[in-house]
Amino acid sequence: MRLPIGLAPLLSLLLALPASAPAADREETADLNTPQEISAAIFTLKVQQELEKTRLDRFLEEYETAQRRRVELSERISLLYERLGTAIRRGSTPPEEDDEESLTLQIESAQRAEELTRQTLRRLQEQIADSRERIRFIQDRLSKLHRPAAEEPEGITGTWDVTYLPSNDKAVFNLRQSTALIEGEYQQEGGFRGSLQGTFINGKLLLHRIDSKLGADRDLEGQVSADLKSIKGTWLSRIIGDGTPVNGAWSGKKRETRKKGDGTAP
Repeated sequence: MRLPIGLAPLLSLLLALPASAPAADREETADLNTPQEISAAIFTLKVQQELEKTRLDRFLEEYETAQRRRVELSERISLLYERLGTAIRRGSTPPEEDDEESLTLQIESAQRAEELTRQTLRRLQEQIADSRERIRFIQDRLSKLHRPAAEEPEGITGTWDVTYLPSNDKAVFNLRQSTALIEGEYQQEGGFRGSLQGTFINGKLLLHRIDSKLGADRDLEGQVSADLKSIKGTWLSRIIGDGTPVNGAWSGKKRETRKKGDGTAP
């Protein structure tokens, strides 16, 4: 998603804030008003959230590895002390066995390695705590940016009967709108199906069609009517050279939804 001009620096500042930043400062940096800004912020925060979760998983794996190493070193140190005690009680050590000096050096080396491992564990513990706090912060920002579904107008959410020209192929779009973001699924005559991703801003709909077999295969632009019941626009194929048209027109009509007595759709 291309961010609106002037929004990228604001989002960079938002994501760079330490977890301990005062709530007032966080609110000031999240002063996003237009649907475009809100949608871009949600998209960017979700990407950052996934990256942070991957980072946390890596820290947790490293912590488990370091913890196993610490246990191994602790057990080795205990065993070396037992052998050293035996050597001291014996008073003399045959040449083929460890003497007191060798055992002492081994203990010191193992203790240094254990201390380094403990330092690594402390560092990883801090990184894990910091990563979890960042994830909580991002989730908090997302919850504030997402408007409650009950407060959002229906928009273009719903089922649409679509016709492609010049082929006259028929399809059904199931669209869901969240602020300016659009997602959904489609089924088309001939067994074609897949997902839809896009935006709806100022009456203009932009959709990227991703076929379950062909991948990203078509981009659609359309102007939605003022009553949000019909669409007319153009499409452009991303697949060239298969003998089919590479562009054309399309139209859509929204199916009526029956309302229950409580005012919600079935």
